[in-house]
Amino acid sequence: MFKTLFFIAFGGFLGATCRFLIINYLKGKWNKSFLPTIIVNISGSFILGVLAETVGSSIYTFLGIGFLGAYTTFSTLVVEACKLYKLRRKKDCVIYLVASFIGGIIFCLIGVLVGKLIH
Repeated sequence: MFKTLFFIAFGGFLGATCRFLIINYLKGKWNKSFLPTIIVNISGSFILGVLAETVGSSIYTFLGIGFLGAYTTFSTLVVEACKLYKLRRKKDCVIYLVASFIGGIIFCLIGVLVGKLIH
């Protein structure tokens, strides 16, 4: 049990660190503050789809639950959507939510297909 918790915690540390670095790098490239979160969440959905088809439970615990659990977060999506709504950027808010949810589902399914091809 301790070993499992350690793998989840260490994976979470790495995932949160990667999320922070990637989002801050991308925010320097684009003016739209929500685009980096979409990219991180969609890429995480893709990776999770691949993992679901290719790895065993211990690797999935480390990468799927730990790393990707911290790398992609629903709470950030909600906060950024609320900020857009409060700023009366309703069109951007809708685009952000649709791109995040639909993009996440599509990229997860693509990841599953890629995982099946690899495995």
